Amino acid sequence: MLTRYVGATIPLALALSLTACSDTGINPTSTTVRFVNAIPGASMLGFTSSTGFPINNIEFEGYSQCTTLAAGTVTFTLGGNGSSVPLTTLSPVTLFAGAKYTLLATGNASNPSSLFLPDTFTAPPLGSAALRIVNTIPIGNVDIYVGTPNSVTLINPSATNVAVGNAAYIMVPSQQPLQVWLTTPQTTTILASTNPNSPLTFPNNDEESLFFIGSVGGSSALSFTVPNCP
Repeated sequence: MLTRYVGATIPLALALSLTACSDTGINPTSTTVRFVNAIPGASMLGFTSSTGFPINNIEFEGYSQCTTLAAGTVTFTLGGNGSSVPLTTLSPVTLFAGAKYTLLATGNASNPSSLFLPDTFTAPPLGSAALRIVNTIPIGNVDIYVGTPNSVTLINPSATNVAVGNAAYIMVPSQQPLQVWLTTPQTTTILASTNPNSPLTFPNNDEESLFFIGSVGGSSALSFTVPNCP
């Protein structure tokens, strides 16, 4: 039987406004960004910005160190510099002072896209970890279940109707093996899940993102985790 863990779904535009309200003023001039390569088959992915810094050679399912940038409006590009992804300019985004963000390269190598995610984590209580689950699979809205690997029955989703490109923040028990399932909304029809033979286990007070992405050709789902910047 599946145990319910409390979660909240935050659309990205709302999450950005929440970040602006809660984090502005922590650092008056700078912000922190982590870059993640979620493009199946893409190698040596690079990121640059209109402020000039380079982040290079990020492999698929890899991520950069936490990078400090000046607050303000920034235009990022990805690809190029020997990458298998063509140079692509993204829409400008606003980085608020004191906030933290994840820039996720997604889509496919011939037609890349991106998600810009404000890191609006709530500090987990003792014995828990904070898990952000991001749905980038082009299969529509999903419900999310978290529980013991190979659970036979899925009941009480931790988050419901999570749209493509949106995230759910869920508190999960730390130091316990876990599995995550995505299902058709209001059903237990499984669309994707993490590998039960490689359970997810998180340390106490950990903050992690779990990305569900489409594989090459979109025929199946992949998933991987990335730690939040401290």
